[in-house]
Amino acid sequence: MSLNVSSWGGLRPPVTGMPVSKNSTASFSRLLSNTRQDCKRASTTVLYLRTENTLYSGSLGGTQTVYAEYAPESTEEDPVARIKGNTNDGEFDFICHINDIDPAKASYAEMCALFGHLQKTGKIPPEASSCAGFNVLPCGINTGNVTQRMNYMTAISRMTTSQMFSESNRTAAKILLKMYQGFIDRKKDRMAPLNAGASGFAAQMSQMADTVTISGQAPQEARIPGGRPWRYPACGFHPNQAGKAAKNRGSRRLCRDGLRGDLLCRLGSVSEGVRR
Repeated sequence: MSLNVSSWGGLRPPVTGMPVSKNSTASFSRLLSNTRQDCKRASTTVLYLRTENTLYSGSLGGTQTVYAEYAPESTEEDPVARIKGNTNDGEFDFICHINDIDPAKASYAEMCALFGHLQKTGKIPPEASSCAGFNVLPCGINTGNVTQRMNYMTAISRMTTSQMFSESNRTAAKILLKMYQGFIDRKKDRMAPLNAGASGFAAQMSQMADTVTISGQAPQEARIPGGRPWRYPACGFHPNQAGKAAKNRGSRRLCRDGLRGDLLCRLGSVSEGVRR
């Protein structure tokens, strides 16, 4: 039997005039309609040209694109990125502080901005130069919607031992894991002084609450780390008011516990006070 080559590049027997069912015709019509819609969506995909402020510009194929660049308010201490692009659900455009990105709970769009920033600041490990196509993630990780957050540290860690991909892909995964872990560790080091200052200030304020006397005399003025004095809020619970209330009621405990409760409820803003 002779064979001919179809327009799709495969081999099939010659058509002998077999009847075509209505269902087959309807299925082909739906396939053609879906293809036209896909082509229409693909024709509207936008890719941005790189500039000196560009952190990342790329596409995952189909309609998903990511573009990230430094925002005008970005600084060396607090790098800020504007991230925009398209998903299967439409466009997105948002501002992100790069130091706030957590690779264990980030979107692919945020990871693109982080990867670009690490490139710009020379934090890419030297051994990455031996990996062809070194990029945001190793091959094999399904990102899904580029704005949906997931634990990329776990996903990359699994790829370091996956036998479904090549040795070079496992090597790239190990380098990426080391690079992102280094970013996490540096962030923890930056936060350590702030956390220590906030803890020390909380202890100082708690001690102040214990030293309030029934006479209403205010304790020694507290100072937050950096030397700036703590100011009692105008609408807050002042030691003098606490002392008077305790004296009138004949209760030392009211004075002590009342001030402590007010101070402790305000400790949520201590970190902000330390930064200023």
